[in-house]
Amino acid sequence: MASAPVRFVVALLGALWLSGAGTPLVARGQPPTLDARVVREVARAESLRARGQRRAAERAIGRALQLDPTSTAAVDGLGRTLLPPLDELLPAPDRATQLRATRVLTALEQVPPDRRQEQLQLTEATALAATGDHRDALRVLARAPRLSAHTLAPALDAVALLALERGDADTCEQALRLALELQPDAGRALRLADVLLARGDATRAVTLLHAALAFEPESVALHLGLATAQLTSGDTVSADETLARALPRCPLRCAALRAWVALEAGDTTLAAQRARDLLALPQGSGEPETADAIHRGPSEPPRVLAGYVLGLALARQGQLAPARQALEEVLRLAPGHAGARQALRALAPSPPQP
Repeated sequence: MASAPVRFVVALLGALWLSGAGTPLVARGQPPTLDARVVREVARAESLRARGQRRAAERAIGRALQLDPTSTAAVDGLGRTLLPPLDELLPAPDRATQLRATRVLTALEQVPPDRRQEQLQLTEATALAATGDHRDALRVLARAPRLSAHTLAPALDAVALLALERGDADTCEQALRLALELQPDAGRALRLADVLLARGDATRAVTLLHAALAFEPESVALHLGLATAQLTSGDTVSADETLARALPRCPLRCAALRAWVALEAGDTTLAAQRARDLLALPQGSGEPETADAIHRGPSEPPRVLAGYVLGLALARQGQLAPARQALEEVLRLAPGHAGARQALRALAPSPPQP
């Protein structure tokens, strides 16, 4: 019977063999397998790329592909070596980027389709986007079930942004819808709503934002986005109700927008009253507003918008002198306010007829 030390050594070698943590003694000194050599070159390329030595990294990846052109690790490494991440691509890639992307796509053709579709969807989508083909990039990502939502949703966001900047609203909308299904998120819903509004589809934007509020009911940004969509669709009553619900968390911007909604509804008396109520508040008053209220609210400060609404409301009531005074105050606070300047020109007294 073997002694205890011998049994211990045998057990240790067996454990190392099963776990892959070691190499059997009989294998030592033997040349590495093809797979091992490919993995070594890919690892070398990754190390070189991390140190900023892109040319040397390309050479290492080239050696890996010469060893095995069908290696998914090598083709993926080629993509990461030659191309920036998907979210760093330009909407109109330059000629050099397109040529590098074409090299990656050519390498992808050597990989069997089943392995390419299982393991290289993000590489292929990035290469396609780098050639300017955002529609095909979306097609690849849409059939990428192996990618986790954590990886796939941001990739879809990136394709959506690239497509939007190229004026492809259809691809942008499809990409954002897929991303939203994977990872419901207020910011993503608002971006999709903006695309729908730009395409003249306020009704679908309203439906989308109502649904988004179900999973983020306290989001001020979603309330502001929904009110904007409702106002665009002509539903001033619902827009006012939406802003009223957000008012405790958005006291100034929502109040200014409610004055604007009243003006759009044709109620100049209510619009003027709401604007005066906000303007009567001391400077700096009101609860601190959330970051998303500031981001999604009107571009001008609340007091500027309120003054502009007041000037327009008074002008529509025929109170021309107070209207001019309100609009002049707007220009004092915001000298570049084009709407106030245009309204003042329209209110200027006509020169006497000779």
